[in-house]
Amino acid sequence: MFTPTTVTVPHGSTITVNNLSAIPHTFTVSGQGIDVTNPSGSSHVVTIDLPAGTYPFICRFHVSSGMKGTLVVT
Repeated sequence: MFTPTTVTVPHGSTITVNNLSAIPHTFTVSGQGIDVTNPSGSSHVVTIDLPAGTYPFICRFHVSSGMKGTLVVT
């Protein structure tokens, strides 16, 4: 699961996506050019250069298991 499931950030900010589990996951905002794959124990810094709005994000590998959340850009 993503923690937190809702992330609110200002336009142009960066977030760090950490994978604390033993299996790979993605942080994917479909159709918006954000698709990061994190192997086990790794992290990536992602710049949120999206217009203000609300965007769903998922793990492409585990969305069917409910691994999803909401990105709010202000």
